[in-house]
Amino acid sequence: MYFITEPTDLIGKEVGFIHANQFYDATTIVTKDGGILIVKQVFDFDEEPSTIVYNEHQAQKKIYEDIYVKNELDKLGIITEKNWAEYELQLKEAEEARKIEFQKEKEERERLEYERLKLKFEEEN
Repeated sequence: MYFITEPTDLIGKEVGFIHANQFYDATTIVTKDGGILIVKQVFDFDEEPSTIVYNEHQAQKKIYEDIYVKNELDKLGIITEKNWAEYELQLKEAEEARKIEFQKEKEERERLEYERLKLKFEEEN
C-alpha cells in the first residue's frame, strides 16, 4: 500500500478499484499494485471547479472511516486488517504522545502559576 499524491502518477498504472458514488464526497482510485489516490472536486464562489488531492494522512483517515471501501480493499488484499491494526496502533501511540505533552504543558503552567502566587503572598506577609 502506498499513497499517490499527484494524479499524473496514475499514468501507466492499472486501476484495480474505483469508488465514486453519488453520496461519497471524494473519488477513490486504487491501482492493482496498491497505489491509492483520493481526489475531491470543490467549487469556488464563481462555480469554478478545482480538484483537491488528499495527502497520505487524509487519505488513510478517509479510507479508515469508510467501511465499504475498507472492506473492498481488504478483499483485494491492498489494505488488510493487519494494516488497519498497525494504523490503529499508530493512532493510539500518537494520542498517547499528545496526552503526555499536554500533561507536561499543564504541569508547567500550574507550576508557574504556583510560583507567581507564592511570590505574591510572600510579599504581602
